[in-house]
Amino acid sequence: MKHKLILLSALLVAQLALAAMLAWRSDPLAPASRSRALVAGIQNADRLEISDGEGHTAVVQKADKGWRLANHFDAPASPHKVKQALDALAAARLDAPVATTEAAARRFEVAKEKFARHLVARKGDKILLDLYLGRSAGVGRAHVRLAGETAIYQTRLGEWDFPARPGRWLDQTLLQAEAR
Repeated sequence: MKHKLILLSALLVAQLALAAMLAWRSDPLAPASRSRALVAGIQNADRLEISDGEGHTAVVQKADKGWRLANHFDAPASPHKVKQALDALAAARLDAPVATTEAAARRFEVAKEKFARHLVARKGDKILLDLYLGRSAGVGRAHVRLAGETAIYQTRLGEWDFPARPGRWLDQTLLQAEAR
């Protein structure tokens, strides 16, 4: 009887120690792994190439006088739209992967042959980001997969932030008349 009492007391002490360690965490419901930034230095990008699975491609390139649509008559691109896209990429975080298989990549539409958006950001000849963006995974969320990786993440990006049709990047303020 005395032996059982000592054993049960030791188990109680171990449980209390484990409970104390878990309670000391800042957020007991937070996942063990911390999120990481999707990409670093994206604000330095000077070229964005966005394509969709339907054959449309927009190439937005930084020039001396702002951003231009390199594949659309070198028309001026909206600086606000470009800043919004770069800010969204800079703020995007990756948590634990939601899937890692090829079948899941096709299902979430982030596969090389089936995707909602394929985004390549460059600084000169250096590729800063090569990303496949899937359809919406909920309000303000989408699945993403970095090229060359199998892990699929859910992040706060939307395909509407990265239109593949060049006309959606046009600077609309050029058509505004000045007030007299």
